[in-house]
Amino acid sequence: MRSATPQWSAMLGLDSNILLRHLLQDDAVQSPLATRLIRSRCSSEEPGFVSLIVLVEMLWTLRRGYAFGREALETAVSDLLESEELLIESEELISEALDIAKRNKLDIPDILISLVNRAHGCSETMSFDKDLVRSRLASPPV
Repeated sequence: MRSATPQWSAMLGLDSNILLRHLLQDDAVQSPLATRLIRSRCSSEEPGFVSLIVLVEMLWTLRRGYAFGREALETAVSDLLESEELLIESEELISEALDIAKRNKLDIPDILISLVNRAHGCSETMSFDKDLVRSRLASPPV
């Protein structure tokens, strides 16, 4: 895994709409532009940066707007993590969240909330999400 604070000088930050158009190829104008941008300006030497916020927004859009199921979302995250031309913020946390999601049938963004909180020193994540509480990734606000 690469560092989240790389030494590249020409790294581009990518928004979720760029990733979505590239992944879905659903827009006659924007999809080819997004793909051309990623293929021509992002490489292993100078990757495009994908923040946690962008990743979560992309997952939310795929789930709500395109009816992607849990397995399809997990595949999309796996593909991003394996991409040489993209640098994903907190790759280790995302990889851990992906593993937990596959084992427990939980949503990756919910898991990330707990893992990011833990990474920042929180002793607990408080949540009303029953599945997250049941998995012990969160505690109910009692």
